[in-house]
Amino acid sequence: MSKDSTSNPSVGIGTPGVATVSEGENTPELFRGMPNIPIDYALEQASVMIGCVHKLTFIGVMDKEDTLVWAAYLLSGMARSLVEDVALSLSYSRDDSVSTKQTTGNDLASASETDPGSISA
Repeated sequence: MSKDSTSNPSVGIGTPGVATVSEGENTPELFRGMPNIPIDYALEQASVMIGCVHKLTFIGVMDKEDTLVWAAYLLSGMARSLVEDVALSLSYSRDDSVSTKQTTGNDLASASETDPGSISA
């Protein structure tokens, strides 16, 4: 993460920590992502997990090892929750920048109504 925020807009953005993992519908949550994990790191770890899932499912199916397939299932849920947290984080930051731009635009419109000469085009 040596890039600065001008070349990489994701620097400084962390995960909200709201995505969860459970075994299915109507079951308790087993895991929840941690808040404030840098999104680059979260995506890197999700990629590692997906690589492990790929190997676990292949070996589990070929060797008929149900335990490995079950482990892959849970690990894939963890990877999915990381990716969902990153997506939420990016949408939150995008929403913040849009609302900031809208506020600035409204402020400019208000200023132009009170003093038309105060804003130059």
